[in-house]
Amino acid sequence: MMLEIKQQLFRFYPYVLLLSSLFLCATLIVYTAFPKLLNHYTRVMRHFTFTMMISFVNLAINQLVSLVDSNPIMCKVFGNYIITRFKT
Repeated sequence: MMLEIKQQLFRFYPYVLLLSSLFLCATLIVYTAFPKLLNHYTRVMRHFTFTMMISFVNLAINQLVSLVDSNPIMCKVFGNYIITRFKT
């Protein structure tokens, strides 16, 4: 029962990530189109927003397509990208 619920959630997550990426992209467009909104803090947050958008798209691709089976080289590239770029 719990396994079925988890599988259903994992089918839903990539679409939520893509929707979030769309809103992050809209945020980037607004802050780029209106330079009066930019100060030091919002410039830093704009870069953070871009990084989050790229990572969400990357995670959505990994969850929608099984790259291990179809393209193992791209799976390694995405994995290394996530590990090297988003360390905390």
